[in-house]
Amino acid sequence: MKASSTKFNRPKAVIICTLICAISAALTLALAGTIHLPFFWAVFVIQAIVSAASIYLLEPALLNERMRPQGKDEDRFGRLIVTILYLISVIIPALDVGRLHISDTVPLIVQIIGVVLNIIGWAGIVWAMRINMYFSSAIRLQPDRNQQVITTGPYRVIRHPGYAFASLGFLGQTMMFGSWLGFIPTILLIIDFIYRSFLEEKILVDGLPGYKAYMARVKSRWVPGLF
Repeated sequence: MKASSTKFNRPKAVIICTLICAISAALTLALAGTIHLPFFWAVFVIQAIVSAASIYLLEPALLNERMRPQGKDEDRFGRLIVTILYLISVIIPALDVGRLHISDTVPLIVQIIGVVLNIIGWAGIVWAMRINMYFSSAIRLQPDRNQQVITTGPYRVIRHPGYAFASLGFLGQTMMFGSWLGFIPTILLIIDFIYRSFLEEKILVDGLPGYKAYMARVKSRWVPGLF
């Protein structure tokens, strides 16, 4: 079956994603004990918009792979760890900013910059996924999907734009929340992304024809000329 013919109910997916964002926002604000947190609202509105846009911009085969990856995940607990760290990165700021006020002294200008970084990060992830049909949520080789080395779009400059843009998005989100304590789980999340990128690269070098040559051409993993 061709990737383009894979069945995927886009309107239903948009409704589900919107409901998830709405429920997440409600639970987070309930945890905070107040609805008067405009940057928190902005985080979930951006998530809902990006999710809906992704559903219509990305191929059904990729959306299915993202939600239900096939084959063996080489980072067995990786997605669970990412989920837990993400939840903690939301829970801590909600409690801090809404109730505890331990470190909710992030300047307004930093929060505004966070909005910009958050949008750039999520837009970059969608760009990378639109270019890379093999952008799975699992770390695995995909011979079942005729995986090939991707060398266009952001992959012309860095080898792991997904992790790079995701880190930027999560960093911006934490800046928006306005809690210094919130940076702790976010930094741990970025460290986990670094680990995952090295693990993924090892698997690709060993099992994907042409990837070693691609590494020789594109030197940077995340940041051009730096890392």
